[in-house]
Amino acid sequence: MIVIRPLKHGSISVVHLADPATRDVLMRFNENVLTLAEQLREVQQAVQALERQVNGLSAKVYALENP
Repeated sequence: MIVIRPLKHGSISVVHLADPATRDVLMRFNENVLTLAEQLREVQQAVQALERQVNGLSAKVYALENP
């Protein structure tokens, strides 16, 4: 069973970084991590839907085989 959990640490704060280049790289990294988290959540939701369908079909097959 797929369990959807949030990111443990979210994104990294860039407020206190003085170097603009480092801040920019870290902001882009954060964006990539958040985008990957969204995509993973979509895949997890799709797997959950498939699991529900399989469980429903299994129950129907069991009912047909055991009248």
